[in-house]
Amino acid sequence: SGDMHYWGVWHGQHPFEDFEKYKTRFMSEYGFQSFPDFETVKNYTIPEDYDIESDVMTSHQRSGIGNLRIKEYMSWDYKVPSDFEDFLYMSQVLQARALKIAIEAHRGNMPYCMGSMYWQINDCWPVASWSSTDYYHKWKASHYAVKKAYEPIILTVKAIGNKIEIKGVSDVLNDTNGTLKLTLINFNGTLISSQSQQVKLVQNASTKIYEIDKTALLGKADSKNVVLKVEFFNEAELLANNLYYFEKPKDLKLEKPTVNTEIVENNEKITLKVSTDKLVKGLYLNFPNNDEFLSDNYFDLLPNETKRIEVTSEEKLAIKDLEINYIK
Repeated sequence: SGDMHYWGVWHGQHPFEDFEKYKTRFMSEYGFQSFPDFETVKNYTIPEDYDIESDVMTSHQRSGIGNLRIKEYMSWDYKVPSDFEDFLYMSQVLQARALKIAIEAHRGNMPYCMGSMYWQINDCWPVASWSSTDYYHKWKASHYAVKKAYEPIILTVKAIGNKIEIKGVSDVLNDTNGTLKLTLINFNGTLISSQSQQVKLVQNASTKIYEIDKTALLGKADSKNVVLKVEFFNEAELLANNLYYFEKPKDLKLEKPTVNTEIVENNEKITLKVSTDKLVKGLYLNFPNNDEFLSDNYFDLLPNETKRIEVTSEEKLAIKDLEINYIK
């Protein structure tokens, strides 16, 4: 009974999937480290320091085992980049994956578990740590991930044996009726299958709303080249969505995408439009040396869909200055 601090993930080297195993009334502490992004790191380094094991980078690492842990966990789920800047980026993608899995597991245990609070939200100096925002208040990938994972209504998708189980999790204080839609597409955007049904999300609880045999769902599709998009609609309004991959990120057959971007300004409102011809995982958009804020970042972008991101900036932005990164 009561609360629990779970550090099996990180200190105990448990896999992220073990967040599902530890159930408590209130999970009041857990977490995973990442580095700040390259723009922040450049504030306390020079090019000669661009190695996570350099003296400067070591002094700006909050944990004595931090570098080793990040590398080890990254190798389990992702291809570990040798490039310094790419490694910083991938550490953030890794942290976001950890916290997403954790929060979805905790909320999926409602109403038994009614609290999930990760360590930590900010830093008192520029450093590699468990924070989801850095010293300069720049959002890491994990902060965008937890913002979505803490929305009032979410959908969770997980494999249990050969079954795919979908839960609707609601903090809303009344039952919510709507349509669950499942769309299976390959990484080039080709539709493989689509289905929908009426479901009810129970108030202030987690409800199993769908279950399907994984083999039947996939059919002849290659599990390394498809993604399942799950969406919950209340009439025409999209209330929640999630993406499910059948393999670990490092085993997916990701191809080099063509990412199209456009800045649209209307009545002092800045919108960044982004689209792609192939799946892009962990898309990071950045205007270097600008103090801008993007309403979403480090997201997966499906082919043939356009995402609109609100941008707040005191400076004039130009597409030519936009830098992008994604999981290779």
